[in-house]
Amino acid sequence: MLLGDTCQSIYNYLNDNNTAGLNISADNFYKNVISKLNDYAEFVSYKVNHRQNKVLKDLSAPYREAILDEDLYACNENRIKIGEQIEEIVDTDELKKLIEDTNFKSICIMQRRNIDAKLVSNRLIKAGIPNKYVLHNDKNAYSKLIGFLLGGYNEQAISKDVLSQLMEDEILLRDFNISCNEVWEEFQKCSNTRDTIIPIKKLIMGLTLNNSIFKDMEQVEKTNVFVSNIHRSKGLEYDCVILDSSIFKNKNDLDEDKVLYVALTRPKEKIRKYSPNIYWKLHKKARRDYRFKKIKGQYVLEYVCIENDDSNYKPDVSPENYIFEDSITMDHAQKAIKKMHEQDEIQLILNNDNIYEITTVNGETIGRMSKYFSDSVLRIYGVNKLPRRLGELYVDGIYTFLGSQDGFLEPFERRLIDYNNSYSQNRIFNYVMFSGPAKAYFEG
Repeated sequence: MLLGDTCQSIYNYLNDNNTAGLNISADNFYKNVISKLNDYAEFVSYKVNHRQNKVLKDLSAPYREAILDEDLYACNENRIKIGEQIEEIVDTDELKKLIEDTNFKSICIMQRRNIDAKLVSNRLIKAGIPNKYVLHNDKNAYSKLIGFLLGGYNEQAISKDVLSQLMEDEILLRDFNISCNEVWEEFQKCSNTRDTIIPIKKLIMGLTLNNSIFKDMEQVEKTNVFVSNIHRSKGLEYDCVILDSSIFKNKNDLDEDKVLYVALTRPKEKIRKYSPNIYWKLHKKARRDYRFKKIKGQYVLEYVCIENDDSNYKPDVSPENYIFEDSITMDHAQKAIKKMHEQDEIQLILNNDNIYEITTVNGETIGRMSKYFSDSVLRIYGVNKLPRRLGELYVDGIYTFLGSQDGFLEPFERRLIDYNNSYSQNRIFNYVMFSGPAKAYFEG
């Protein structure tokens, strides 16, 4: 028995045959197989899609017929019509509402390319929407180990022996049940080298598209929100699918029509689209910052990664304007951060220089706020004396950053460009984002 849907033959060329110069398309391959079976096989046509509700079936039916007829004009006409009929999500707040207000067991946001899917996944995490980035392999799982393995590591390259020692030192890694050989092989793949020494810059660039490459594993595994490229979603189904609106544009390419058809047949109940403009662009500069938000009459402190929408924005990288100062480079701070989890309580304690230090409940310093933060506290709380301690703050996320040892951290993209610059050596740091009421304590 041979089962298949030619509308979903999205892998157009068979690589093994290409190397032999045969250049056989997937469609021709199927037709060739069928022709050989004609004399003794019975053929049954696929007519009804039982996965989807009637609304979704009616939406894609004319499009399917156009693809089967290989009619590019009809494909374009139907693609645009479908795009106009699908409701659009305009911002991340609306997306959150869709996730929270429905009983969907699964929601998948689909992108055309892997690089776009990875970017969307990271943007959703920063917008407070946990998700699982669906990969063709387990590379993402290994990237999450970088924060543990290399946090505070201060060399431009690493050997397998050093990696092995780091894994021995990090007791927490035993829970992952991953051997040094497995991690080493993945590091080699990601850095595109088989040498015994791996350049750290290549490793970082191979594992991430922006500055957040470590995320709490448990939260990701429990989520019902998935991000995937369309090819990876083939054969899968979700209650709701959200598509990038740009995929409905005129393309005049039958292979692209088949890719879209795969996406249209993944949802069981609902389909939505969104504009890429609701997500931040990758090239825009970012820095960590704090802000006070007034919620129900109460100020809430958020320590977040700010990304500016102005493409001409040039962040001030002077040491006094950066939130993290020299304490982030301390090895003991890196070790303390590795032990932390989301929702762990932290506090800001005033030191003798009137600077607030980010401190765990066990008294370990993991970072330091700037003097401008202290000025903001005086203004927001309307006091003349700084509180001794700010409490009721909780970890929102733990991240890894490629920075320098200069006492402040420059934007991620620039540090990669200036990697070999002699005035500053790169280093991998862990840091936390946090938020909460920041209750002021003037004594104790």
